[in-house]
Amino acid sequence: MQKNKESLKKTIYYFYFTEYLLFSKKYKSLLEEGLLDIDIKSGYLYELCYFANNMISKNIYPIFIIERFFEFTSLLEKHVEDEVGKEIVNWLKTVLSEQSWNDATEVYYREYTSRYATVASSKNFDMISLEKLEVDIQRDFQYLNLLFMDHRELEVCIGTDFPFFLNKLLIDFPQIIQDKHLKNKIIRIMKERDFEDKEKYIHLFQDKTNYKVAQGFDLERVEIFYSLTVLKKILTSKDIQKELEQVSSEYFYHSRFILAMDAFLEEAETNQSIMERQRDNLKELLFYMRSHLKDTRLYNQDEIVCLVNRGLHLINLLSPSEDIIEYTKEYIRRIGNGYRYLFLSSFKREEVNEHLRYLIQFAPQVFDYLLGKIDKDSFLMRNPIYESEIGINYIDKDIVMTIEYLFKNYPRMFFDDTIYRRTESLLETIHSLECERIKRKIYRIRRER
Repeated sequence: MQKNKESLKKTIYYFYFTEYLLFSKKYKSLLEEGLLDIDIKSGYLYELCYFANNMISKNIYPIFIIERFFEFTSLLEKHVEDEVGKEIVNWLKTVLSEQSWNDATEVYYREYTSRYATVASSKNFDMISLEKLEVDIQRDFQYLNLLFMDHRELEVCIGTDFPFFLNKLLIDFPQIIQDKHLKNKIIRIMKERDFEDKEKYIHLFQDKTNYKVAQGFDLERVEIFYSLTVLKKILTSKDIQKELEQVSSEYFYHSRFILAMDAFLEEAETNQSIMERQRDNLKELLFYMRSHLKDTRLYNQDEIVCLVNRGLHLINLLSPSEDIIEYTKEYIRRIGNGYRYLFLSSFKREEVNEHLRYLIQFAPQVFDYLLGKIDKDSFLMRNPIYESEIGINYIDKDIVMTIEYLFKNYPRMFFDDTIYRRTESLLETIHSLECERIKRKIYRIRRER
């Protein structure tokens, strides 16, 4: 176990170190001064392979960073003596020169969203210069290096943006929280310094709840999850054409929607099942995306064409499953918690199906409210479905169910101030055991003292 932790720390260290070298362009001087010799002998070349593979799979760096990486690997040739090291350097040079690269800027957006972005500041990206974000990328390594060192006097170099770095660290490498020594050191630094909102960041590291997603607050993940709720709403709609008319065509080509679509296709492919309405609506959506592709300027057009073709191919392979199979899964996700519920009998199955369809349609509305896009008055209400709902406030029950569904999928989204406060506002007038339970769960995310 200890060996695995040290291996993880090494990977994290050298990933941030490599970004630091490429954005600062200090690799040349450090090599000339012999300051990288120990790193090279300690396995840094293998970590550079990991970095290169990550760079290829994500393709988020501008061309000048790719060129610097190639220059760095070329300079390494003079400092590598063993044959294995020379083979690694040659592999790196070949991969970097033969790969088809985008002149991408996503690395800057990643830095902004993981360090600074909240729901309230999501549109402020253009207000921060790329030069500032390049300095932040370098600072990520500097802060990490300070955490790995045992010189307390150097902690005076830690600035007021240290909590933002911690959030980014938890997004990139959430496993870091398993290192007890490092976690205790972070908590001590936070307690000793006067950081804004430091209590909630301390709790972020102290919270021992075994969440399905252990990451810090990631606005990108929130937006992908939101797109997934929109996609599921479209795919379960009884009027697919109306849904397509209500959404801007550009939205379907946005990276978050594409990732949501990819996640849905992967689940359908893994389970080898899809409902008939989902299949028919997915087919309409994919044809719509294909027909409007030429009307939209996209840098990732080839990627979207591949996704559309993959979806259409999957539709042809899958026979529609019985509604009961898919609705059972959705029931467990949104209402129930196992096979002991009445849904699995024929008793009131149609009512439950109707309720599930509504909850799928309702989720994006609640999400819109939590993101500050709409007010509660904009919610589309339904009529009573069960006899027991006549004369009671059943909409409150739907709200609690939807909040719990969102919480199950990504608890850390409630770490955000806007989402947390608007959730409090939405639930404050609802009084039920289920509501109190979900309030306590959300409270643990943002425990305030």
